[in-house]
Amino acid sequence: MKKYFISALFIIMFTVLFPLIFSAREYTVPQAAIPPVVDGKTTTEYEWYGAYHFFMNYEKGYDWVGCIMGDGTAVKNLIQDKDNACKGYDVYIMWYGDPNESGEVMDVQNGGLYFRVVAQDKSRGFSYPDGGGQNAGDCVMLSIDPFYYRTTNTDNIFSYAFSYYSSPETKGPPSNYEYNQFKCKVSETIGVRSASTISADGYDLEFFISWTALNLRDRLPRHKVGAKMGLGIALLDSIQQSPFYLAIDYGSGGDPFSLTPRKLNTMIFGNTVFPPDYVAKGNVSALRELIDKARELKKSNYTTSTFSVLEKALSAADNITEANTQNEIDEAAEALKKAIDSLISVNASAFEKLTATIASASALSEGDYTPETWQQLITALESARKVKSDESDEVITAADNALTSAILSLLKPGEEKVKSDVSALNAVLNSTEFITEKEFSAENWSNLQTLLEKARTFTEENSQYEIDDIVSKLNEVLSQKIEEQEETSAAEDLQANNKGTLKWILIFTGVLIITGGGVVVFLIIHRKNKHSEDKECLKQEK
Repeated sequence: MKKYFISALFIIMFTVLFPLIFSAREYTVPQAAIPPVVDGKTTTEYEWYGAYHFFMNYEKGYDWVGCIMGDGTAVKNLIQDKDNACKGYDVYIMWYGDPNESGEVMDVQNGGLYFRVVAQDKSRGFSYPDGGGQNAGDCVMLSIDPFYYRTTNTDNIFSYAFSYYSSPETKGPPSNYEYNQFKCKVSETIGVRSASTISADGYDLEFFISWTALNLRDRLPRHKVGAKMGLGIALLDSIQQSPFYLAIDYGSGGDPFSLTPRKLNTMIFGNTVFPPDYVAKGNVSALRELIDKARELKKSNYTTSTFSVLEKALSAADNITEANTQNEIDEAAEALKKAIDSLISVNASAFEKLTATIASASALSEGDYTPETWQQLITALESARKVKSDESDEVITAADNALTSAILSLLKPGEEKVKSDVSALNAVLNSTEFITEKEFSAENWSNLQTLLEKARTFTEENSQYEIDDIVSKLNEVLSQKIEEQEETSAAEDLQANNKGTLKWILIFTGVLIITGGGVVVFLIIHRKNKHSEDKECLKQEK
């Protein structure tokens, strides 16, 4: 009976309209620097630091206190059993907007409303099993207007009840039920968590309602500083089968039956409060997304200069953590984004590549590198800026290579220069010792000599880019030599094959001619002999 009565009371509190007696309250709830751990106890000294706090009991309710009699009669200010009634409730409220959550309905883990209720209640009221009867025993009842619609009906209201137990014996883990939107117990999957600690002096109940668990039609409520929600709280104390005691703070004042959404208290989302000596964690979500994007890019698709700048920005970004200031995090993200946006395809024209290399060099900061290597970069950059688009590709490419080499040679303060690997270069030079001019075309031989002359001057002190570049060019020319040899051999083989084929054709033709001639001679002789025989036969007949 009590279960159904309390359920009916909940509905009446939101649907029956009576004149407003007192004005609703307006209060500011701060944002937690770190969301509280929902475990039913104070985990750290500053876990609920700065939370909005108020106290209520059967003598102090902002709107109404009193007794709900067994027959359903509500009697204001009546307390029949002060010895067993809850002596008071300390209520704490905070909100938290997790910067690492995307804002999608199902991508909410820690963003939402946090509540803590500490009850001085030595008695254990009778309870109904886990489910819709949660509001028929000791519980905290909440009514929330998450979009602050301030309507006169309950269509957009969430009505939650949280109890510190989940069985008639007031044992087991805490439970909840939502009566208006979900009409069921709301799980952690949706984003409702609760935990409690029960002692001889009462209970400590903590619960969390995520933005997901307050969504309407797949829309999350606004949760930024200055946002508003309607909020009403009722604290119910059941003393076994005796009457229920209510302390209500729903904003409308005076009478629990006149409560409507438009009369709920206004909860304003306040600024973040920081505990003493607290170091705020930076928001690295945007930076992490850029890092993931950069790692997916293929080096072979882009010019060496632009990709090297990306690698430098990526290396710097990898060293950034939540412990860095937000300024440092944002700067790293901006540098990485700029490096990604500046990438140039290897298929671009020579001047497009040079332009991109100039842009990449210009984006670097002098303070990040040693004076010597920075000056080398500036010299190469100034020369590159003088190159015009109508100059030859050789001139443009040379300027691009010089600037790229200067970028790759930059050293950070305290960083030692690493000697370049010249093993590949030595191997190519050794392979050219026994080549001859006749193995190449005149043009390729000239190009090869120019490259060899330059390559023989390179040492470990040259940049790795310079060494790799000239090795690549040498291999390209040498491969042309190999191709020419292969083409010559193929032509000779073809010519030899053709000669052999012609020989056999001539032999076969000769045989045919001789054979044909023999046949003709045979036929002529045979015909002549036949004619002679015929003449002899005629003579004999005569």
